[in-house]
Amino acid sequence: MLIPQRVDAEHPVPEPAPSKTPPAGPEGRYVEGMEDFADAIDAAREEHRPMLRRLCEWAVSLDREGLVRLGSYRAKGGSMLSLLPRLRADNAGLVTVHNDRGISSLQFWRSVFERRAPERLPKVEQVAPVQIGQGNTAYEVSDQLLEALTDAYREAASGKLGG
Repeated sequence: MLIPQRVDAEHPVPEPAPSKTPPAGPEGRYVEGMEDFADAIDAAREEHRPMLRRLCEWAVSLDREGLVRLGSYRAKGGSMLSLLPRLRADNAGLVTVHNDRGISSLQFWRSVFERRAPERLPKVEQVAPVQIGQGNTAYEVSDQLLEALTDAYREAASGKLGG
């Protein structure tokens, strides 16, 4: 319950004391688009560049189809750069693409699959080299997996929600 307080010239309202703890600095840097991620591919290990390019091109194709909005996130310290293909409806992604010190990987987000692409989840699980869990990471990505993920993003973008 709030009780109104009368303020007059004789009794000024005290100003709140300044915080002694400065606000926390950013843990990293997020930018819209895929340019930061794409620019960093040339600095990756030679053997990982083809996969990083392939994953970047795949994410761009999702964006062109209107299924996602792309963003890039550089972790604190700059050693890991992530490409985030996020659904426009709820700003969540089925996967995250990583360039971690020049090594490519794909990280899965099961809760988003269950909520946004439950019908395509079994196919993704069938072709994925790892169990689809919350944050599980695959270092090998086949054409079949990218096709299954594209179908999952299409389902997710359709607006139907899973249980």
